[in-house]
Amino acid sequence: MLSALFLAVGLYTVVLGVIHFFLPYLLDFDHAIPKEGPRLKIFRLFGFSYDTTRADVRGIAWVMNHSVSYTLVTIGII
Repeated sequence: MLSALFLAVGLYTVVLGVIHFFLPYLLDFDHAIPKEGPRLKIFRLFGFSYDTTRADVRGIAWVMNHSVSYTLVTIGII
């Protein structure tokens, strides 16, 4: 019984991870974070500053989403 439960939880986690790979398309990241628009605030941290662009924000969102996807799929497989 416990093995069947672990298998079900693992499959659920893998499916959830695979769905996460497609969230940028499903949530329409292209329109949610437009390429053009008003200038973004400058990122400041401990004396370091960086002129953030919309491409940076979009890239960070994609990387964070894919990190979750890979983590979920890996946990589900294990």
